Amino acid sequence: MNKGLIFVPNLLRYSGILKFGEEDMELSISEFAHRYNVELAAVEAYAKNGLIGHLTAETQAVVLDDTDRFWLNTIDSFLETGTSMSELKTVLKRCHP
Repeated sequence: MNKGLIFVPNLLRYSGILKFGEEDMELSISEFAHRYNVELAAVEAYAKNGLIGHLTAETQAVVLDDTDRFWLNTIDSFLETGTSMSELKTVLKRCHP
């Protein structure tokens, strides 16, 4: 199982409707968790492990956008099937540069 991360099945299920035509915006980890009703600790853990988000050039703070919503479901699915965090990093690097 995942070392250093407590995983609760279905923790990352989020609610939210993608609104077409809405401009992509960068959100902080806490803004992202609040906006998409996702557990803050999970978003922080996945960002810390480099699975979601990216660093801003100016402040080196992690920011997330709507594309990260998709990756949360993907991460959730892999973890539910017993994929380790190390394996997940390798898989996602190939899909999500």
